[in-house]
Amino acid sequence: MAVVIGAGAVAAAPSASAVAAVPVAEGEATEVKGTIVDPDKNPISAVKLSVTNTEAVTAADRKAFAVGEFTASVVTGGDGKWAVPLPNGGRYDVTLDPASLPDGISLADPDQSTRNVNVLPGQSSTALFRLASGDSADSGG
Repeated sequence: MAVVIGAGAVAAAPSASAVAAVPVAEGEATEVKGTIVDPDKNPISAVKLSVTNTEAVTAADRKAFAVGEFTASVVTGGDGKWAVPLPNGGRYDVTLDPASLPDGISLADPDQSTRNVNVLPGQSSTALFRLASGDSADSGG
């Protein structure tokens, strides 16, 4: 399935076991999103990210929001923005593909290519990635 969101394309492939349903009011999107910009705050297009869910997140009432596996891929649009609609709230891992960054731009910390994001049903969460100039940022700052 391919969906275009804003200027970014999303390809989602939820597993057959997918997600437990939690009612969400109409018009309330459950999503994870972000904007990829260079150190000078210029948007970067064509950056590849993936979103996966393999763990349940439990609410205060001990009910799990998401159970099962979900995987989606997204590419940033010309404005650097990306968004992935989610089947439900839960814990999601957002991974930036460093190889898709343009020449001269890298992750500020190469060990930080994945962000863990908790998303509640009907809400959006943002995943941020710090980038640096240079093909490989040093760990000294």
